Amino acid sequence: MAHIASAQGIDVRNNHFRRASAAKRLFEMDVLPEDFADLLLRLNNERKHAVYDGRSPDLRGRTWEEVLDQLTVLVELAVKVGGPD
Repeated sequence: MAHIASAQGIDVRNNHFRRASAAKRLFEMDVLPEDFADLLLRLNNERKHAVYDGRSPDLRGRTWEEVLDQLTVLVELAVKVGGPD
């Protein structure tokens, strides 16, 4: 996400909330095919709950397959943008 945002001149500074905001903005700019903001926030929050509280993730109606499909879209877009030299 950070790489895609950076390619569009959006600074996310390794901050989860900025990444989510960037995801929404990139969707509105037609750079992303869907708004990934909720997914990014959900994954970060559920990671914290799993690590610190030992709780199973709540994907809010998503399956792990759907999450992986969405993440695959982000990775494929990042590859298209190109990586650093």
